[in-house]
Amino acid sequence: MGEIGTKLKVEFARWSGRLRQRMEKESIPKDVHDLQSLVGEGHDLLHAVYIFVQNVTSVFAECVSVLPELGSYYEIAAAAEEKYLPGGPPLSPLTRSYFTSWAFFDLRFGGDLETIGSCLLDVSNRLGIQPDMKRAIRRYQESRMGIYEHCGVTNGRIHLWALVTGRDFFCISASGYQGQPGELWYVRLCPPLFDLAD
Repeated sequence: MGEIGTKLKVEFARWSGRLRQRMEKESIPKDVHDLQSLVGEGHDLLHAVYIFVQNVTSVFAECVSVLPELGSYYEIAAAAEEKYLPGGPPLSPLTRSYFTSWAFFDLRFGGDLETIGSCLLDVSNRLGIQPDMKRAIRRYQESRMGIYEHCGVTNGRIHLWALVTGRDFFCISASGYQGQPGELWYVRLCPPLFDLAD
């Protein structure tokens, strides 16, 4: 646990009663759907879990980014958003989903190089996050962007070969794009969870 996560854990312990009362009064943002709704919209179950993790992390980030402990995070994230996600023109080639994944799970800040994802894990018990959800947050936190060569489609799974490690991966594409052999993909591979895939 890093210094910022430790401070947040202490603060959340002090605020636990008030925080719980506030959370009970606050409504969940309309764009945060539960797993059943996401699957009902046609998302693969595994992809739905990661969408839900990203949504929960987004709500957490909005709540804590205004705290003094997260000042360095806010400055870096706000500057990056201004530079890479302008309202246009010109339009940025980065998607909002890519940017938020980077901002929550890759952007390191503070002396211990923490992330929003690691801070969320540090206070997860105080927030009442269940063990399966913590495992999903941890797996997302451990994922990374990489460069892969598309090697074809086998049994509905896209075969990607990692250029740096030489490892093979058989994946689903969350966007539905199947691609063509020989393409180079710069993507985040999120690992299977809860025996939802082999």
